[in-house]
Amino acid sequence: MFGVEIINALIGWVALFVVARNMGPDALGEIAYALSLVGGFTFLAYLGFRNAHIKRVSEGKNLAKCIGTFFVVQTALLFLMLIAFGIFYWSWTSILDKQFYDVRIEVLLSILAYYVITIYSGIMKDTFTGLQQGAKVAITNLIAEGSRAIIMIFTALFAWKVIWLANAYLIGAILATFFMFWYFKDYSIEKTDRAFVNSYVKYAVPLAVLSIVGIVNTFFDKIIVGIFWTETEVGQYYAVQRIALFLGTIALSLEYMLLPAVSKIHQEKSGGLSGLIHRSERYTLMVSMPVVVVVYMFSSDIIRILLSNDFVDASRALQILVLGSLIMISNRPWSIALRGADRPDITSAIGILSTISSLVLMLYLVPKEIPHLGLYDLPGLGAEGAALAILSSYSIACLGLRFFSFTKLGIAPSLSLGKQIISAIITAFLLSKLSAWYLDTEVLRWYTLFLVSGLGAFLYFAILSAIGGFKRADFDYLYDVINPFKMLSYVKKELKE
Repeated sequence: MFGVEIINALIGWVALFVVARNMGPDALGEIAYALSLVGGFTFLAYLGFRNAHIKRVSEGKNLAKCIGTFFVVQTALLFLMLIAFGIFYWSWTSILDKQFYDVRIEVLLSILAYYVITIYSGIMKDTFTGLQQGAKVAITNLIAEGSRAIIMIFTALFAWKVIWLANAYLIGAILATFFMFWYFKDYSIEKTDRAFVNSYVKYAVPLAVLSIVGIVNTFFDKIIVGIFWTETEVGQYYAVQRIALFLGTIALSLEYMLLPAVSKIHQEKSGGLSGLIHRSERYTLMVSMPVVVVVYMFSSDIIRILLSNDFVDASRALQILVLGSLIMISNRPWSIALRGADRPDITSAIGILSTISSLVLMLYLVPKEIPHLGLYDLPGLGAEGAALAILSSYSIACLGLRFFSFTKLGIAPSLSLGKQIISAIITAFLLSKLSAWYLDTEVLRWYTLFLVSGLGAFLYFAILSAIGGFKRADFDYLYDVINPFKMLSYVKKELKE
């Protein structure tokens, strides 16, 4: 469901644009810090059991008992998360007698409620994912993102308080939950048993560490920037990260579609796994590569147009983050291949190594000094340092995932990736040389940026086609993926089932 996920990202972009223009980086920084602070505890609510549920459902296990098992496990884990967050908050404010200077308590509570509802509704969403009912998952995301964006836009335009930015997340989660429940209410639920619980635990335990790694990679960069800098820097970093993570929607939709398919191939011991992984990597990069080229080349102009001049200081961070997003996308099929083949232990080990390296680099690159550790005269790169640490993390994972996919599953790296990289480099070079033709001032206008983006895409695919990396069959496939009429037809068909 690439189309719906791209629509979601565009809706999010519109909301981000309006909020950034009207409320500035401080408001965005407060929301980002709250999302990260509470989100840092959500690893306790997952611990690999989401993937275990998707895996068992996709294998055709007793669906009612799968749902019952996941419901019990998710309830216990959510309770554990709330206890941990409560202890943390009490310890910080009462025992240590400290305050949260960059975020207000009412914002924290609203975000906490948002996470609780999102985690519980994940029982339904992950069931749909395991059943390969991608339309229900995509429409759910569209409802959540759309309603959230509308409230955020009203908040910015009518100068409401920051709490309404937090409430936008909460209301979006509630509406999405109601939608999912409408299609989920007819599913039966059976009492779990020891064998089913053990089956989930067996698959989830190796992934528990990977779940922690995922949470750390998602939230701790903003927490570290917030600790050593101010909410302004957090807001700048969060905003440009949202632009870079537009590409992440491709990886997310890919996982929803690909993991059940890989699990099925492995379960049935049928062939075609190598081709499936190569095609997934090739087509996702084919869509994202021209976007990366344009964003990297014109990062300052894109920030100024999509956000405002208040965020331009983070242009270098955007360049680094968009390269990191590209590597993340290319990593996703290989990670899914290992997990779908019952080797989550390998992905966990790679995740641990890459995350440790990322955290160490962040603690070195982001702050100017850490007096408590006796560290002074550090680089103090702020948002740029966090982006560099994330890029290094994805690069380490890139090497590890491909090495073990080859040695354990026999899936060799795809040579077609080289053609796409060559096309991207040539496109970037031509865009820089042609800049004299379309730059009538020192900065791009929005309409010029639109034309340059189209030119970049045309050059990329023309070059890729010339060197044999893009053929008519590829065009037909991509057209089917993004064709709105076929997408609507598929969605209507699935929702009627």
